[in-house]
Amino acid sequence: MWRGSRKTPGGTLFFAVNDSSGAIIRASFRDEIDKSFVLRKSSDLHTACDRYSDGDLNAFDYFQVEQSGTDFTGAIYTHMRKIGPGASMTYGELARTAGFPGAARAVGSACARNEIVLIVPCHRVVAAQGIGGYEFGTPIKEKLLRHEGLDNF
Repeated sequence: MWRGSRKTPGGTLFFAVNDSSGAIIRASFRDEIDKSFVLRKSSDLHTACDRYSDGDLNAFDYFQVEQSGTDFTGAIYTHMRKIGPGASMTYGELARTAGFPGAARAVGSACARNEIVLIVPCHRVVAAQGIGGYEFGTPIKEKLLRHEGLDNF
């Protein structure tokens, strides 16, 4: 495993990558990555963070992710990655799209447990009446959404 960090419009993103698969296993706006992982200062993920910051809002699309969870959270994260930059979806809409109508609160819980933020874009999931919550605070969620061209949430 290796770790790294890079500045983004939402703040410094700290991440960990599985060396053998190349998949991202953790991405957070808090420095909570295991310090025993080898530190890398340059990688495709670093470049993608720079490209995203410079306006290439699809820079993370081709990265694989590895995230534990239930079949439900797996389906939610898969469908979450399909929400394109500049778009948003309510918790209820995401629940219906993923095949779990009526599970809006459970989608909110899945968003809160998302361990690969920005790449699995939980910031694009909003409340029916407003922006909704965000693990790292609504000001960061707002910055990310505005960076992606969304002003109405």
